[in-house]
Amino acid sequence: MESHHERQKEQYASNPDIDTRRSKYNFHIVKPEGRYFQRAGDFLIDRVGGENIISAVVRMDEKTPHLHLTFVPLTEDNRLCAKEIIGNRKNLTKWQDDFFAYMVEKYPDLERGESASKTLGANFNDSLQFRLFV
Repeated sequence: MESHHERQKEQYASNPDIDTRRSKYNFHIVKPEGRYFQRAGDFLIDRVGGENIISAVVRMDEKTPHLHLTFVPLTEDNRLCAKEIIGNRKNLTKWQDDFFAYMVEKYPDLERGESASKTLGANFNDSLQFRLFV
């Protein structure tokens, strides 16, 4: 996982969008810094618990800046249960909707991406076809 987060390779065949020349702009967040990603981090800390976050890395070297979160899915009674924390696809979509609602309070011009319910079942041979679809 660390080699992926640190972009230790020169090229990534699995993701042609990675521009390793821009990898130097990636940064780790434990207590997030920066306005947008701090708010995103606050949402995630509230949702999963800051003590359960192992890694939070902001990717600035791909076409769309984004955050990778790695956390331990512990329930309130300290059981390890991803199903209860993350749930199924429907619940994950709700997470995304909740995240958007939280972020748009501070960033009203933010646009919600396409819901998986609209793209689900579509067959895409590569990421370019997916991007053209959306």
